[in-house]
Amino acid sequence: MYTYAIEEVQDILYRIDTDTNMTQGQQRDKLNYVCAMFAELAYHHVPETEIGSNKRAKIISSEAYKQILKRKMASSVDITPYVSRQRNEGELPQSFIVTTEQVVAIGHVFGKRLFIAFRGTKFTLGADWYTNFQAKKVSIPGGGFPWTKRISDRNPGLFHRGFLIEAYRISALINTELTLRGFGHVEEVYLSGHSLGGAVAFLSQQFLRVGQVARIFIYGAPRSSNVRGCIDRKFKYPIQVRHAGDPVPTVPPLTFRYVDYPLELNTDGNHYRDPSFLECPFTSIFRWLWCLCGLGKSHFMEIYRKELGVTAGAVGAELELVPMKRLTNEQLK
Repeated sequence: MYTYAIEEVQDILYRIDTDTNMTQGQQRDKLNYVCAMFAELAYHHVPETEIGSNKRAKIISSEAYKQILKRKMASSVDITPYVSRQRNEGELPQSFIVTTEQVVAIGHVFGKRLFIAFRGTKFTLGADWYTNFQAKKVSIPGGGFPWTKRISDRNPGLFHRGFLIEAYRISALINTELTLRGFGHVEEVYLSGHSLGGAVAFLSQQFLRVGQVARIFIYGAPRSSNVRGCIDRKFKYPIQVRHAGDPVPTVPPLTFRYVDYPLELNTDGNHYRDPSFLECPFTSIFRWLWCLCGLGKSHFMEIYRKELGVTAGAVGAELELVPMKRLTNEQLK
């Protein structure tokens, strides 16, 4: 029925809107899968500035991104040919792509919904780690998130400085695109992101001029705030999806007074909890070594997306997201 997974987006959203028997849990799982597709799609936009060496491709957290780097070809996102079966004749998805030195964001409008997905640009290398290790916590400039004044002017929520800066920078570019394109008909906004992009998605809601954010789904994202940053239920919590073997959600360390996200799920939709054999303090080191050596794919966005697709009952869950030219053995050398 489908050639690529992205082709199912329209049908999934249509079922959410029309199936009166769908439970809230089923609706959440389907929206989670759709947002995961966009989070993966962000890795298919590779500007010229990101084209690097083969060594870099070996430790990236997306198989598609790795293949693009191996071919040493810049790539961009155009999903229009794969979602052309519109409900309204002549209606096409409205899209935009914006980039900073460290973050890529893609946006797509489907009917009344706007999906914005984020990714970091240099996973495990250079600028990303510079951002990741700026682990000092700061309050939001100008007084903080709306709830912090209600809690205490002296004790606002504190957030990872590096992630906060990147969220501010990329959000300014997104706001410009939103103004230029006039997405006034949008009623629901969904944010998503993988790894560093997940932390940026969570924090960007402070800076985006999109009204109320409907939901935020993040995948294998690092911690980004202290406990007071997650204290008010009027704030839109992200839903963090994580694997037991994924090391990224374990940083920055809890000893730095960061906390896990309030709601963390397995890819099967159940609440996440570290298996007992991973509760030892030394297992975090093992998880990082396993991931950085390329032996484990628990952090790969494709794995997250496909498993979430199975949970959502998607027909094309196991399909490739969009066409990707396969690498030859010669290119892998």
